Amino acid sequence: MKAANLTVSVPDEGCDKNCDYCISKITPQVDGDYDKMKWNLLKVKKIADVAGVTSVLITGKGEPLVNMKDTAKLLADFSEYPTELQTNGKKLLDPEIGENILGTLKLNKLNILAVSIDAPFAQLPRFKKVFKRAQEMGMLIRVCINVLSDLNYASFNRLWNEILETEHIDQFLLRNITLPSNIGEDASEYNKQWIELHGGDKVYPKFRNALIKKAEKEGTFLRADTIWGMKFFEVDGISVTWSDYCIQEKNRTDDIRSLIYLPDGHLYTSWNNKASKLF
Repeated sequence: MKAANLTVSVPDEGCDKNCDYCISKITPQVDGDYDKMKWNLLKVKKIADVAGVTSVLITGKGEPLVNMKDTAKLLADFSEYPTELQTNGKKLLDPEIGENILGTLKLNKLNILAVSIDAPFAQLPRFKKVFKRAQEMGMLIRVCINVLSDLNYASFNRLWNEILETEHIDQFLLRNITLPSNIGEDASEYNKQWIELHGGDKVYPKFRNALIKKAEKEGTFLRADTIWGMKFFEVDGISVTWSDYCIQEKNRTDDIRSLIYLPDGHLYTSWNNKASKLF
């Protein structure tokens, strides 16, 4: 078994945004804490190395920056790998603590700051100074646009112009928000219905097709992810790609995209299937 990535879920201490499409509300819950994760840390690294993991993604069923203590510890634990932090970024916009958080991320050698955005025209301008500062500290900036039905009124060209005007963005990901095919019994009925009504299934294809057209016409092909089928292009100096699914739930080959290390101290191959536990 080969894996391109190790995804590490920070112990959940809540979220400061509470999105209706959040993975925490549609996938099984696990209890845990950092001490449980520390117990199997060396074993997880061993499996990751054997599987050929080339990067580590720090994320969580809560917002990682709400639990900054454990986020910093996990970044330090995996600092020998290229690391990426997935966040909604709200804490970074706080003038009292944002700079200190960026400093802690730099101290723990974060490579990619990935900020998830679901209202790009309202949110992106607010991040311009944060992105600039993070770049000055040596981090790459990835903007992940979570496509919801609210974007139906806009065009891809308008979105792309907003990306260019924001500046200080190195990577761009267009991500579809959709229900996984296998939903656990403890998934919230409200959130399942919300995603069915407001997810990106009806809007995402329009944006994805426009991005592909722009990338193939104006961009330069960079590489392909042979495990997950993603393609990467350079467009206007930015690395761009798209993802038809918001979580890993199944694998297309014997290889997998991600090993998933959850706060219960166990290693999985799927977010929403407890039977995928490896140890």
